[in-house]
Amino acid sequence: MFHLLTMVLAAATLLSAVQHSWAGYCPDRVIWCPDDQTCCVMNTMGTLWGCCPIKNAVCCTEGCCPPTYKCGANGKCIK
Repeated sequence: MFHLLTMVLAAATLLSAVQHSWAGYCPDRVIWCPDDQTCCVMNTMGTLWGCCPIKNAVCCTEGCCPPTYKCGANGKCIK
């Protein structure tokens, strides 16, 4: 019983470490952005990710915007 409990705790610890290790990574799991930046798609195909230098940014096709902005029909930031 003790051995089984040890294995369960070890698995839970490993799972927690794996989940935590992806914190800050973009969905592609390749690009990592610091906490004060936002992951944004950098191409229209949605395959290239990068870091926007704005925390909680809105990602538009023509760039990233402050969080109080939104994307216009032309893909640019509008207030």
